[in-house]
Amino acid sequence: MTIHTARSRRAVDRRLDRLNVEVERVVNDLAHGNFLPLRFDRRHGALWTLTGNGRRVEPEIAKLVIARPDVIAAGDALFPGCTSQIYRHADADDD
Repeated sequence: MTIHTARSRRAVDRRLDRLNVEVERVVNDLAHGNFLPLRFDRRHGALWTLTGNGRRVEPEIAKLVIARPDVIAAGDALFPGCTSQIYRHADADDD
């Protein structure tokens, strides 16, 4: 059994705060009309990028973003039964 110290808990808290800030930043970009597409690269594997500014989104952040109820799939999947490769905000304006 691991006994957590105050220092180790602070480190975990800082990491979770960083993740939450980044998730909110990505969701805010999605709410302003950007999309979050997934593409694959031979060298880097899965690459998530925002369409408006081309900023890369870490896979860990993307997983948290697409799990939110206000982010929905907006495209087809490569294979039947797979998850979508493009996500958007549910309330984003369709200009």
